[in-house]
Amino acid sequence: MECRNCKGWDVTKRGIIKLKTEKTKQVYYCKSCRKRFVKEREYERVFPIEHKEPSNHKKRKTYSQDWPNYNNAKMQEKVMFIDILRDLSNLIVNEKPPSVGRTPIPIQEMVFSTVMKCYERISSRREYSELKIEQERDKLDIVPHFNTVIKYFNDTKLIQILNDLITVSALPLAGVEDTFAVDSTGFSSALYSRWFDYRFGKDKKIKNWLKVHAICGVKSHIVTAIKVTNGSGADSPQFPQLVKDTAKFFKIKEISADKGYSSRDNYEAGARFGAQVFIPFKSNSTGRAGGSALWHKMFYFYKLHREEFETYYHKRSNVESTFSMLKRNMDGRLMMKKEVSQVVESLAKILCHNILCLIHESFESGIIFDLASCAHLLGSVNTNSTLIKR
Repeated sequence: MECRNCKGWDVTKRGIIKLKTEKTKQVYYCKSCRKRFVKEREYERVFPIEHKEPSNHKKRKTYSQDWPNYNNAKMQEKVMFIDILRDLSNLIVNEKPPSVGRTPIPIQEMVFSTVMKCYERISSRREYSELKIEQERDKLDIVPHFNTVIKYFNDTKLIQILNDLITVSALPLAGVEDTFAVDSTGFSSALYSRWFDYRFGKDKKIKNWLKVHAICGVKSHIVTAIKVTNGSGADSPQFPQLVKDTAKFFKIKEISADKGYSSRDNYEAGARFGAQVFIPFKSNSTGRAGGSALWHKMFYFYKLHREEFETYYHKRSNVESTFSMLKRNMDGRLMMKKEVSQVVESLAKILCHNILCLIHESFESGIIFDLASCAHLLGSVNTNSTLIKR
């Protein structure tokens, strides 16, 4: 190609200009005179400039946000959170004080303080002034010392108490949720462990972390059951217990989970409670029943009707949204050092998430809930409940 300006031959192409007609123009650049010029291309475009979607193309389904109710929920979140947390902590059964020694701070006040620390995401020293404000609002009788709050994070009794409070906080939505999703996520610690890399002969650091196995509703993202294990804990064995704990109070219609939960036992675990399970099959899976007719049936449904299967399985994405909400609102890091305190901190974060879901649903769906009745229901089903009983 000869340059139109200097008649040189050191010319390269530099893009195409799209015209409103079917034709286009080629842009050239001359390295000798450092100027550009345009020449019309000798052939027409194969495709029209404006791309038109085929008539059978399905538009992506979108979900609108109810902004007025969302705004009201966010504006009143903290006040309602404190009120609901106070009601939940009041449901805890009083401990019998020791006959000798100093009278301990009531367990209700300690649970309130530990959960508030996770909600505020501040240090225990800075939280002290926040608790003082709540004492002036008659939401707290005794303000514990900041070291006392940290000490109670290491109390194993709080594990069962927080598990019960998580269940009670989910019960008001029992009439709303019938479709659930199961998955796990990790909470990383602020601490590191040292290990020696024999391959490269160097000392390295890795973060400690816990794995949280949870089952949640796909509509409100409320967590109905939870299990905390170490970072290397397997996902699939936790599925039956999570489903069993949820089925005590919820009517389960559908359950979805990823390939990590693909097993005959998990399909049968969901069927025992009348639930339809949608778990994709691994590449090396076969349709052999192996004692589970449901496995055989769902395998061929997955292979022959993949598109229909995906419409049900797609609801599993809501559990990812749940973990995203949890980590954005409550932070995905664990600030405690010991294992017990990290488990308590994880459970406190889940409880905070459930309370936020209740607040949102009270505006979005107009749900009116009675936590005391929910605690009585839990006590009638679970004899080991740490809350008020019938």
